[in-house]
Amino acid sequence: MPMTWKGAEAERLMLEEMANRLEAAVRFVKEQARENISDTGSPSAPGGYPKKETGELCSGIEVETDRNRLEARVGTNVPHGRILELGTKKMAARPWLLRTIIDNAGTLRQRFGIGRKI
Repeated sequence: MPMTWKGAEAERLMLEEMANRLEAAVRFVKEQARENISDTGSPSAPGGYPKKETGELCSGIEVETDRNRLEARVGTNVPHGRILELGTKKMAARPWLLRTIIDNAGTLRQRFGIGRKI
């Protein structure tokens, strides 16, 4: 029985699935980050998620995805987003993005299928 090589189609389908999983993962990180900084109330403690005051940071979290290069970014152009994430000489960091990724690493692994037997 002759075999038909469908390597190009298999590669296309695999790359499409990888891009879909990447997009799902960055959307998940965006939504989790928004949720993590949505609490209001007393000021946040150093190392904790920042508290929402104006909602500018929550609404300013964006994602960019390049499906062809399998690259994605989650971040913000809101100036105090970086200040909160990294801290300053006068203020300890309130990491909202890196902490979101670390706290949800298991879920992110599931989204990518890492560790799953084929």
